[in-house]
Amino acid sequence: MKGKHYFIVFLMSAAGAAVAVSYCNSKHTTTATK
Repeated sequence: MKGKHYFIVFLMSAAGAAVAVSYCNSKHTTTATK
């Protein structure tokens, strides 16, 4: 159970990092095209 909890936390942090990276990439591309 404890391992599953850590796995869920890891998935959440990984998803958050992916969203942040994609957001930064899209923001960078939009500013570059402008």
